Amino acid sequence: MIYKKNTAFYIGTFIMYSFILCSSVFAQSWRKDLRAGNDFYKKNNFKDAENKYLESSKKNQENFDAQFNLGDTYYKQKKYEDAIQKFSGLKEKTKDEGKLSMLYHNLGNSYLKAKKYEESIEAFKQSLKLIPKDADTKYNLAYANAMLQKKKEEQKQKKNQQGQKKEKEQEKNKENSSGNQKKEENKENKNSKPNPNQMSKEQAEQLLKAMEGKEKDVQQKVNAQKVKGARVKVDKDW
Repeated sequence: MIYKKNTAFYIGTFIMYSFILCSSVFAQSWRKDLRAGNDFYKKNNFKDAENKYLESSKKNQENFDAQFNLGDTYYKQKKYEDAIQKFSGLKEKTKDEGKLSMLYHNLGNSYLKAKKYEESIEAFKQSLKLIPKDADTKYNLAYANAMLQKKKEEQKQKKNQQGQKKEKEQEKNKENSSGNQKKEENKENKNSKPNPNQMSKEQAEQLLKAMEGKEKDVQQKVNAQKVKGARVKVDKDW
């Protein structure tokens, strides 16, 4: 009896093994990028570590570790908003309480560096719900609370200073208004007073008589009046 080869069987088997092989190679590829990223991270080369973690994450989007470490590289490079976004997006990626606790801890640190103290406090509390005895998270939570209180006190002080500044400006405006009014009154009084340099009719007559040599004593009186009417320097400018 002659047995015929099952061509379809061999083709299917080849495809299956090819798929397994490709999957294995692909898995080794993203793991290789992850390990390379870890090596760069240990050497404090955070930019190159970031690139490797990005490559690993693209090849395996369900890879929690690569994305978590990517968030760490953002934090180390002071890209706090990027770190916040990355850590926040990983909350549903794992059910492991240890990993979630670290995730919330790092999220709290990122909020803390971004001076978002209320969000930082909430993240630290979530971390402590998972691992209540974590000393570092407790310390950071206390620190975030202290910074929040300081911020509120500074805001209150700034508000009081602005209020005082506004009151001073109002008082100054009142003084300026009063000063302008007084200046106008002085101006009106000044305009209403006779000009001391303006010669009266009587003085003109006396001067005329003196010029004619009729009254020497009258000439002296006129000269005295002219001196008294001379302008003097005013110290205060109203």
